[in-house]
Amino acid sequence: MRIGLDFYNTLICYDPVFSELARARGWAAGAGSKRSVKERLMKEHGNDLRWQALQAEAYASEIISAKPFPGAVEFSRRALQEGYGLFIVCRKIDSSHFDPSVRLRLWAKRWIAKHLRVAPSRCYFESTRAAKVKRVTDLKLDLFIDDLEEVLTHPRSL
Repeated sequence: MRIGLDFYNTLICYDPVFSELARARGWAAGAGSKRSVKERLMKEHGNDLRWQALQAEAYASEIISAKPFPGAVEFSRRALQEGYGLFIVCRKIDSSHFDPSVRLRLWAKRWIAKHLRVAPSRCYFESTRAAKVKRVTDLKLDLFIDDLEEVLTHPRSL
């Protein structure tokens, strides 16, 4: 069996990272989830510059402190032990729009290496949702797990 997993919000939970980074800067104090941090920053400042700065950090060096969702590590280890082909397919641009020197995919790969046993050759980072869905289709996966309904219901998806 060939199983594909999304990365962001499926394997990795980084809400606490966003919340802590915002609190440390005195931004969006008390906000809990990534969404609530974003909403509060947008409301307070009327633009997304602080949000972009926060993303550049949270998806880069600070991603290492993010925790796997409960069961994610155990699932991946068990699937590999059982001989299943395990793939990670996600949408993430290579570099931050806010700071192009920040290599987002590199940091995600470091997190995966720290927490999961998925071979780097089985980790795919696509720049668009359409490219992600195409990759899922091209890999001929038996199952794909994602937190986004629009990926799972895409006309080209499983």
